[in-house]
This record gives sequence, structure tokens and C-alpha cells, in this order.
Amino acid sequence: MDHQELLRQLCAHMEWADAKVWSAILAAEEARDDARLRDKLRHLHETQQQYLGMWTGRPPRSAESADSLAAVHEWAQPFYAAARSFVDATGAEAMAGTVSGVFAERMQHYLGPPQGTVTLADTVVQVVTHTTHHRGQVMTRLREIGGEPPLVDYVIWLWSGKPAAAWNGPSRGAS
Repeated sequence: MDHQELLRQLCAHMEWADAKVWSAILAAEEARDDARLRDKLRHLHETQQQYLGMWTGRPPRSAESADSLAAVHEWAQPFYAAARSFVDATGAEAMAGTVSGVFAERMQHYLGPPQGTVTLADTVVQVVTHTTHHRGQVMTRLREIGGEPPLVDYVIWLWSGKPAAAWNGPSRGAS
């Protein structure tokens, strides 16, 4: 498998897993008013939007009005199609290019002068791993408040035939 196909698969798994977790959250009555859960989800999806903005050169979509779980869900979902389009449209040579500009300036501000290089492909992997990290926190919180987190491991996705994400909208009355 080449690097480009691996990036596609990682992004497809990320969307599938996020959709399954969102379905569990939206089905859990206990989750509807949980500010910690909502805030963690906003952070996860804000980070996705920041990277998408860097990749495309467009300003990230704002989450200012996403003050409920249903609103965060609606605001976050378009990221996946845009990320898919970006990965599909970006060739291997561009993916191997070093990231500079605002991203590099921010990294240097927080971490000091670079000791290595970060490629565009590395930033795609960063989004996937950052999302995975916070998805785990979201699922832990869901369990703490009485919900049932789904199994979303990469190998489960592979074993299941790499199903496409199944996005379910908020149930009636979800806030």
C-alpha cells in the first residue's frame, strides 16, 4: 500500500469511527446536557477545522454558534468530505513537502526552533491521531455518564470490510 492510500484509509476510518461515536452520543439521553462532553467534541472538531484551513488556505469554519451537541454535530460533519477531497486531490509530491507559514510559526512559538521537518502528509496523520486521542476521551466520558461507547478500532473497521461512515442526525429533542 502506498502512502497516499494509507492516508485515505486513515481518514476513512476516522470518519467511520467518529460517526459511530456520534451515533452513540446522540442516542444517549445522559449526554444531551453534558458540557464536558460537548466541549471535548468542540475541541476535537475545531482542531480538524484548523488543519483543514491550513491545507486549503481557507479560514476554518467557526464553531461560535455550536453551543449544543446537535449544533456541534451539524457543524463538524462537513469536515470529512472536505478532508477526503483534500487528500484525494493532493499528490504524493505535495504531501511530501515541508509545512511552513503560519503552522511552522505556531509550532516554533510553542516548541522552539524545529529539530526536524513536518510534511503535509504528517499533518494528515496528526489530525487522525489527535482525533483518535480525543475520541477515546469522549468515549470514556460517555461511559462515565451512563452511555455505551461503540467499538471503533481500526482493525474492526478493516475486518468489517471498511464500511463507509453512517452519519445519523440528532434525534428529536436533542440539544
